[in-house]
Amino acid sequence: MAASGTASAGAAEATDDAGAAAGKGPFLWRVDGRTPIYLFGTIHVPDDRVLALPPSVLKAYGEATALYTEIPMDAGTQMGIMGKVMLPDGTQLSEVIGEPLYNRMTAAAEKTLGADHAGMGAILGPLFQRMKPWAAMSQLSLLEFLPDMMAGKQPLDAMLYSRAQADGKTVGALETPDEQIAVFESFSVKEQTRMLELTLDEIERVKPGARTQTQELIDAYLSGDMAVISHVMDEAMAGDTALMSRFQDIAITRRNTHMTERILALRKQQPATVFFFAVGTAHYAGPTGIVAQLQKAGLKVARVP
Repeated sequence: MAASGTASAGAAEATDDAGAAAGKGPFLWRVDGRTPIYLFGTIHVPDDRVLALPPSVLKAYGEATALYTEIPMDAGTQMGIMGKVMLPDGTQLSEVIGEPLYNRMTAAAEKTLGADHAGMGAILGPLFQRMKPWAAMSQLSLLEFLPDMMAGKQPLDAMLYSRAQADGKTVGALETPDEQIAVFESFSVKEQTRMLELTLDEIERVKPGARTQTQELIDAYLSGDMAVISHVMDEAMAGDTALMSRFQDIAITRRNTHMTERILALRKQQPATVFFFAVGTAHYAGPTGIVAQLQKAGLKVARVP
């Protein structure tokens, strides 16, 4: 349930400073030192094209002895999170956001799943009723991948985490689940409801057979160009710039600082460990991104071509 995040509006400006040449391979950076560490930008979806790791990423992963994601991706942790995204007993989402918006949400879910998976709606209805608005928004954004995930396909971050466990690497996380949940809990119910409404606006905008915003974001990710990702995310934020600016500050910028501090601490505590950090690509972008902050700390960070 890692947050997908958004790219900063200044991502395009920051790419040259970060040694991140546009459109040249995966979002992978190497931090030089006595022992190198790697930074890999992910996208939290189980798309086959995303899961097919490029050779440079496979090489860096092979060198690494420890892999860290945003939050722990093991099954036990993920199951424990479910209880924390639910509304209090006796409260339903339709009561919190209002019946009209809730009905829009269920209609959008049916549209996203399509006729081939209409039966899933009967399962999702009771589940959505129990979720907090921000959690419903997050799940709604991933609904088009539900059939794949039910078939056992994992989002990129979870796949890497499972693979590292199977390969005997040390696994860890830069945040705790409670820290990440607190990001969304910091928004009022009114703000959470507004973000859900904006997500529904986007789903309803897509005509049958047209590409969804998530599919456009995947294309942008595969381009290897941070400026393209920034453009797609700027369009997604256009519906309420004030709210999205606040989201950018809380969900991206502040977390970048915390994650950078933990990367530096891990590097200092375990100087012989080759770390492979896999977090959402947006967290590396711009002057407040992890790449720029590590450079300001005096480290040499370069995009791997």
